[in-house]
Order: sequence, then structure tokens, then C-alpha cells
Amino acid sequence: MISQKSHASFETIVSKKPYAFSRHLSAHRLELLHTNFIMRTKIITVLLAVLTALGGLNLFRSIRDRLLPRANAMESTEQIRIKVNGFENESIVETVIEKISITRTENASESDGAEVVIDETFKVRDGQTLYMDVAHSDVEIETGARGEARIRVSLSGVNMARARDVFDEMNFSVRQAGDEIRVVSDNRKNSWGGRNGNIEIEIHAFIPESFNLQIKTSHGDVELENISGDVHLNTTHGDISASNITGKEITLNSTHGDIEAEFLTGEWISLKTTHADIDVDVLAGKTVSVSTTHSDIAIGMLMGHSKISSTHGDIEVEIRDSARLDLRTTHGDILLVAPANLQAELDLEAQRVRLDRDFEFEGRVEEDEIRGALNGGGSIIKARTSHGSVTIRGK
Repeated sequence: MISQKSHASFETIVSKKPYAFSRHLSAHRLELLHTNFIMRTKIITVLLAVLTALGGLNLFRSIRDRLLPRANAMESTEQIRIKVNGFENESIVETVIEKISITRTENASESDGAEVVIDETFKVRDGQTLYMDVAHSDVEIETGARGEARIRVSLSGVNMARARDVFDEMNFSVRQAGDEIRVVSDNRKNSWGGRNGNIEIEIHAFIPESFNLQIKTSHGDVELENISGDVHLNTTHGDISASNITGKEITLNSTHGDIEAEFLTGEWISLKTTHADIDVDVLAGKTVSVSTTHSDIAIGMLMGHSKISSTHGDIEVEIRDSARLDLRTTHGDILLVAPANLQAELDLEAQRVRLDRDFEFEGRVEEDEIRGALNGGGSIIKARTSHGSVTIRGK
């Protein structure tokens, strides 16, 4: 923290103003002045080294004048001044250097900000559809003002001239057609990075809460939240994040991308990916299907008739109601957490099968299989793994 008692600016320190020494000063006073002179010399040396690294004294003054204009001198004094009276420690030099670096970095990030290339707003009604078929773009969809849909496309890249050329070649189109807002682009398959300037395209859509989605993307992540309508989302080589989605049909499909979700509710729900994890807090539907390959599945609370499957991955599910359930994996473990009063028919097979003693169970119990009635019986719970264990734990 730079002392608020600082009175001398960098110009004061860097200037080589001579000091007037009196012949009648005591030896103690001379020693103090000598110490101060040495400390000043050290600070000047360090500052000059830093200023040289930054491109010289003129560069520093240019940065100072640009970032801290004279009109704001009272507000910015502490940003460019250090304490010269006392010299309690040399850490003040490091503090000032750090502040210069931070200020330059923040200014650079602002100058490298994304460029908005499309910004369109349309009048819409509840129950209409956002249709999107784009490539090499990250997509974020959230609720906005009722009665309108806004689509904003931003572009950024190391080489912005090249980025604009490539963007133009992709033929992005945003328009309204009947009951649809359509966002489409050509799929540029070759030479996306490297000479194209490491391009990043972001599509931000604001739509009414009651809206349907038909989204298809490739090589980009998709985020959506607070949607009440049917959702059909397919992406390749991108992650999916969904929160507070309610609809008759909800489909979230990806390849080589994780799926993370909170509070999905619908009549028919399907989550599918490959070589990536699926993690859901609450999943409630009449019919539910969740699958992945070579990765894990975790569902915090599952309700409805469900089929959960993986290969070479673990499955962890918690259920609250008695519904038909099919859990399958290979080379992975299965953990099912259920209330102690759950009524179900168990059909479990694995290398090792375990059932908590909290449950009232009547049937056959072997090391590698369990079949019988749980708390008098109910819907069938089937679990299979070829190289792993199946465990049912009470909650």
C-alpha cells in the first residue's frame, strides 16, 4: 500500500536536483542525509531499469499522461507517487512498478476487446423459435425483454483484419422468417486457427422466456438458461451448460464435449455425449435417457422412468421416487442412492454387488448378483456392469 502521506512524484525522484549541504551540520545529520542520498540513488537505479524495460522514460510519461490526465490529478495522485521521506523499506518501489504493470495490462485488454459485427433486434411472440446452425462459434442464450429477440455477434482475434475476412467468408446471416429467428453460417472446415488469426466468434441471444430452441453448432460451447419451451441442441466438439430449462421435449447432444445442467424438467429428456462427462443436479421427466462413452455420469436427483448408460465410466445417481430404472456400464462402478422406504424390484449384476442393511429386502443375494423385492416390491431397478461394482446405498 502506498502511503497517503507521499508528497514527491516520479519527476521529483528522477530529477537530479542538487542538495545544499551546510558546513555546520552535525555528524548525525550528515549521516542521515548520506543514507537518504544512497536510498534515492537505489530507487533511481531501479526505476530507470524498469523504465528502460518499458521502452524508456518518454514511454512512461506518455503512458502516465494518457492514463492519468491532469484533469484527474487529485484522483490519481497515489497511482504515480511514492514516499521519499523516511525510506522505511524498499518495497514501495515494487508497489509502484506493480501498479504501472497492472494499469498497462488493463488498458491493453480494453484495446483488444471484441468487435460487434452483428446486432439485430426483432419483434417476437411467446412460443416462437430460435433456429441456429453455425460453426466455430460459442453460443450464449438467455432471457431478455418480453416481445423481442436480440442477436449480437462479436468477433475477436490476434489479426483482426484476417479475422474480418474469414468472418465475411462464413456468410453469417441473422433474419426473421415467419415464426423463427434464424442465425446461420457456412461451416469453414479448414485452416481455422494459425494464419486466420486465432479467431473467436461469440453469439449472444436474448429471447423471451417462453421460446423454443433448435440449435446446431460445431467447435463451440453452448450456454443456455431460464428457458420455458422445447429445446433441441446438437453440438460437436463443444461443451453444453444448461440451467432452469422446462419443456415438453429437451434434447442436449454433444460429441467430445461435457454436459452440465441444473434443473431440467420435461416429459421427454435426452442427454447424450461421447468421450465426455455428464453432470446434472436435478433431472425430472416422464421418460429420461442419459448416455456417454469413456466417461462418467453423475445425477444429483433423478425422477422418472430412466435409462442411464456409459462405457468405461462410472455412474452415480440419486433417486427419490419409485420409477423404472435401467443403469448400465462397462469397466465402471454404479452407485445408486435411494430413500430407505423405496419400493422396487431389484435385478443387479456385477463383479461385486452391495445392498445397505437399512433396506427391507426379500430375495436372492450373491456376491455378483441380487434379485428380489425391496420394501415389498415396486418398479424394476436393473443395473449391470461387466468390470466393476453395483452398490445401493440408503439415504
